Amino acid sequence: MPIVRGIPRFVEIPNDESARRTQESFGYEWTHFHDWRPSGATNFHDYFQGVDLATLRGKVILDAGCGMGRHARQIAPFAGHVVAVDFSRAIDAAAANVSNIGNVDCVQGDLLALPLADAAFDFVYSLGVLHHLTDTDGAVAGLVRKLRPGGRLRIYLYWRRHG
Repeated sequence: MPIVRGIPRFVEIPNDESARRTQESFGYEWTHFHDWRPSGATNFHDYFQGVDLATLRGKVILDAGCGMGRHARQIAPFAGHVVAVDFSRAIDAAAANVSNIGNVDCVQGDLLALPLADAAFDFVYSLGVLHHLTDTDGAVAGLVRKLRPGGRLRIYLYWRRHG
């Protein structure tokens, strides 16, 4: 596993064409549109509405599919430690966006093969990511395995209009 610019890298270019396009697309998006500030607080409030953030004090949190790192940055003050994972080059933007926060580590990894220990996290979230994967069910099952007993999982999937 190489460490490049301080980030452990567990991802190679995918063989699957769809996964390769997704990796490149989101890598491009979050490295070119990486300023979390314009919508940061509003976006965070919308996604974490109903979560008692005080219960996260001292807890270990996984941001699964962190993109530019805006949610990792926003949740870090409430957490003991945050691990932010993305499989695209967006992880570099995330690392820059959390560089002045001491309790966030960034890892480039695939949510379908997370290089993290099972039962290691108190709270796992994945927002707008899992439906882009070739095996959404497998990714959800993998995230559940990362939770400690009694841990909580928060997932947001885009809805699809039928009709």
